[in-house]
Amino acid sequence: MRGLGIALAIFGVYRISGGGAEQGGPHELTGNLLLIAAGFVFALYNFATRQVVGCYSMVTVSFYQTVAGTIAFVPLALIEAPQWRVPTTESLWILLYLGVFCSVAAFMLYNFGLRGLTAGTAMALMNLVPIIGVALSIGLLGESLRPGDWIGGLIVILGVALSVRERPRPRGEG
Repeated sequence: MRGLGIALAIFGVYRISGGGAEQGGPHELTGNLLLIAAGFVFALYNFATRQVVGCYSMVTVSFYQTVAGTIAFVPLALIEAPQWRVPTTESLWILLYLGVFCSVAAFMLYNFGLRGLTAGTAMALMNLVPIIGVALSIGLLGESLRPGDWIGGLIVILGVALSVRERPRPRGEG
């Protein structure tokens, strides 16, 4: 049941993110492959992080994650060195905001949540991110959805519900 739920949730995310013949562009395949690769990397991250969040503080785990991420991005940043510009005060404030709230605080909260969830449940719940993004785009930006988007959203919610559902324990077990 859990596997079916995960498969449904992934299919629903695919539908929401433009998985249809009427959409796409010249780099659609590359984008889809990158999205799949990111999913696998995130799954590995969940299983690896699950092992350390019980042993170290959230600050320690988040610190080392941030350092590792920074080191991993340096070679990619160097590729774009010819396009670098002198940062403005506004861009430095934006960078600070992104670093503190969207990276460090977000990962600390996520790692805190991972302490009480299995890695599989945490990954299943991450499928709700597109649903939240779509809801915010409707509420804040006034965007409208096509029927396929609504169907994709319902499929995601059903898939997540199935994948995080606890199995009934046989009588006599804890």
